[in-house]
Amino acid sequence: MLCSSGKEAPSASLEEIAMNAESDGGLGLIFVVDDEPMICELAVMALGRKGYQVEVASSVPEALERFKLLSSRLAAVIVDKNLPGSNGIDLIDTFRLTVPDLPALLISGELMTGDGSFTGPTAVVGKPFRLEELSATLAEVIARRGR
Repeated sequence: MLCSSGKEAPSASLEEIAMNAESDGGLGLIFVVDDEPMICELAVMALGRKGYQVEVASSVPEALERFKLLSSRLAAVIVDKNLPGSNGIDLIDTFRLTVPDLPALLISGELMTGDGSFTGPTAVVGKPFRLEELSATLAEVIARRGR
């Protein structure tokens, strides 16, 4: 699969992921939506080392297409707040029309202000972030699912 740079991201085909997500004993399938190739690549490597399977999309249209195939198998999504032509909060809300309790991490390079009461994300992680922070927050939101 490709990140926005056109560079091949180290990931399996959608069909392979769909089949393996059910049988794999790992921590689950994480869907990362970000238009920055470095974030895509880091997510695949870092979260893969933690035991997650990772699928990426670099645009909203690509994310919506992949989500149709992956939605029933997702442990969580990680979505960039600023995506070309849209925003991550709206995308998370769209995902939640299909999977209402889907854990969602919003990542943003902007200072987040206000009371933090979004309808979309379960948690927010600021960019730049430490991989340990991303992984710990991800594990926390997955653990809270269904509570």
